[in-house]
Amino acid sequence: MSDVSDYKFYNSLPTIEQATDAFPPGPDRERLFRKIAPLLADFRDIYHLSLVHRHFVLEAGERMVATELITQPEILPDPTPREVIPSFWTTVGIPFEWTRVRTLGDDIRVPPPPAKLVKQLLEIVGENGPLGLSLAQAPAPAGYIWVERTDDQTRQHILELRPQGGSDAEEPHKSSWRVTDSGEVEPAVVCLNPPAPPVHV
Repeated sequence: MSDVSDYKFYNSLPTIEQATDAFPPGPDRERLFRKIAPLLADFRDIYHLSLVHRHFVLEAGERMVATELITQPEILPDPTPREVIPSFWTTVGIPFEWTRVRTLGDDIRVPPPPAKLVKQLLEIVGENGPLGLSLAQAPAPAGYIWVERTDDQTRQHILELRPQGGSDAEEPHKSSWRVTDSGEVEPAVVCLNPPAPPVHV
């Protein structure tokens, strides 16, 4: 398993375009959702289903860390501060993004997805599958959806609420899904990012 601080591992993740190409909309996606939805029924308020992808090219020592609605590269001290917890995991349970919580109560450390859930997801999606898990995003108000975008100059990944069916020129990539109380799978976050920069090796 990759070291969680391994920036090379993050850089090896697909871009949103590559991840979408590997998991295109259509009947196959819907069939997969129907298989996965029952697995998340008991965790719908904790985890969402997410498309595993990167937004930036990290430098040595950097990790993607969210502070409220902005995620950006940071170099964290060792050991990782207690208030910084994993927030995104690959299909096999490797964390690749983190979030900073605002309180230091005993309940802040949301546990990683249970091993049984990871195993069941892995059996459906496959070891190199495009889907993973993320901490659940707060529900959007009626008529709105969470949108993620990037600012390449500041190297910030920004999450914001926008009206559904906005006037953006390009069709957004769906990047995260939630399981509803009725067991349906619906988009929770869409991505309006421009193409991510290539990784030079």
